[in-house]
Amino acid sequence: MIRKVIGGLAALGVIGGASSVVWHDGSATVKVKDEQGVTHTTSIPMEQGSSYSCPAGEQDKVAHYVEDAGRIKITLQGVSPYVEPDRYRRLVAAYNAEVDQYNATLESDCSSG
Repeated sequence: MIRKVIGGLAALGVIGGASSVVWHDGSATVKVKDEQGVTHTTSIPMEQGSSYSCPAGEQDKVAHYVEDAGRIKITLQGVSPYVEPDRYRRLVAAYNAEVDQYNATLESDCSSG
């Protein structure tokens, strides 16, 4: 018998469907249209403490981290930490990991100013 291990966001039951990221000063908006055609929207705030000078195309490079963080945040809105504490903790850890990856990419590719 062959077992497939499903990892990443799918294993956490994160919302699927078509998505987009729109950048604003100080935040990004993530929209996900689920399989039933319902559009879910959330905002991902960006810390205002540091500013970065990045090469052209950097937003495209980091957009998937913001998109995944948005999917996780939308999913978290429907998960109770009291009813599903293990899933809730895993989703929070996954969200934090996406933010960490986003920050690490900016720190390695961009100069702070």
